[in-house]
Amino acid sequence: MLFTYAAVIFVAWSAATVASCSLPPMLALLLGATLTLPPHPYGEIFANTTNAQWLLAPTLAVIVATSVPAGRLAHYNQMGFAVCSGLSGPFSIFLAPVAFYRLWRGRDIVTVLTLGASCIQLATLIATLPPIADLSPHGSWHLFATMLLRIDWSGWVGLLTAMAITVASILIKKQRLPRIGLLILAAAIFWTTFIKFLNMGWATAFDVPENGARYFYLPQLVLLWCALSLCFSGAIGAFVGAIWLAVASLFYPHAFFKKAPLIDQHWNRFALEIGKRTVIIPINPNGWSITVPAR
Repeated sequence: MLFTYAAVIFVAWSAATVASCSLPPMLALLLGATLTLPPHPYGEIFANTTNAQWLLAPTLAVIVATSVPAGRLAHYNQMGFAVCSGLSGPFSIFLAPVAFYRLWRGRDIVTVLTLGASCIQLATLIATLPPIADLSPHGSWHLFATMLLRIDWSGWVGLLTAMAITVASILIKKQRLPRIGLLILAAAIFWTTFIKFLNMGWATAFDVPENGARYFYLPQLVLLWCALSLCFSGAIGAFVGAIWLAVASLFYPHAFFKKAPLIDQHWNRFALEIGKRTVIIPINPNGWSITVPAR
């Protein structure tokens, strides 16, 4: 229960933080309100403290790509969020170019903290990185195509509109930097995921929608946030953003939010035997178990 509530608090913190960024008030509110909107098979990152990092990263991207908020409390909140999110995953490394650009435009403690977190993350990765095998080209096209289709839940139609969103996000000047930061984050996640699974030889890793859903949630959210941003960026941007939102709504897989309850494994019966003998306790998913030695 503690882990579940902690995850909920982190997600609420991320939503509230992005809603207080230096953006048009309605846009900032929509970003916070839609943080958990992209469909996510089996809710792998929801109510999960370990995977809360995926819901912190997009807010960090917006923070480093926007100006310092006017309120002191909002600024202090961004400082704490930058440290927490920056140290929770490799995302601060991906966002380092945007942070350097903001630092070049004007020094700010939030940017410095983000870059510091990225240096710590990078040093940790270098120190613990296992030897990288030669990348196998076998199945690379299948893996790449599968990942592209998984980014948008609308199939090939969604992929075409996603390309339009990407091009418009880069070309339209108004609020361009936050969109660039989000796109850099999504692109880095896509390519590192592709290289990781290609290196492991798992070309069919993402054929099933439930597999590795966490790798695609953030790119999907980036498309959604870029579309919302374009709706506040002039007539052309609003047209492209509205088209994507309409297509995404039309193909929205509502069933992804319905999950069957886990099997009751009657742990109370096994708990009585702990310490008396070796106990093999079944856990979820079905077929998995934990062995507790007698002593």
